[in-house]
Amino acid sequence: MIASLGPRGVEQTGEIADGWLPIFPSARSLVGGTSLLAQGASRSGRSMDDFEIAPMILTAISDDDPQGVRNLARAHIAFYVGGMGTFYANLLTRYGYGDEVERIAREWKKPRRAGRLAAAEAVTDKMLDAMTMVGNGRHVFSRIDEYRDAGVTLPIVAFPFGADKAVMSQTIEALGARKAL
Repeated sequence: MIASLGPRGVEQTGEIADGWLPIFPSARSLVGGTSLLAQGASRSGRSMDDFEIAPMILTAISDDDPQGVRNLARAHIAFYVGGMGTFYANLLTRYGYGDEVERIAREWKKPRRAGRLAAAEAVTDKMLDAMTMVGNGRHVFSRIDEYRDAGVTLPIVAFPFGADKAVMSQTIEALGARKAL
């Protein structure tokens, strides 16, 4: 399994690996990534039939405070875009969020507390809804089929930074009860 980000790396993943571990995927980005994987696989005479697509999907269910878990995910994404170098910013720009990435990065550079909060606020609902499964149970379950239809074979649930034991437990119990993934 390889966690590649850039187009050439994703293509090489298809050529040499048994699976791909994308981060912050949207259904649309997974379709594009699957095409690159297939190109790489064909170069080495491999089939995609047994290939695992195992994205890390920020997931948190809270029927009591859906906006709270959405805000945790916003802060998580802002940290990756603003605080983790250029790799994730470039990735999300390729996903079509260039304006948002610029604003997040600009806000991140402001003094600590104010900058971090403003950067998180710059993560739009559109980004959040495309790349995560966070909110109330109904919203999260509406997203699962999108990922499956985009080729996900092994979804990896990742909790946003700051998720507490109650949110983690509710998420796991809700996913397990629905046998969702």
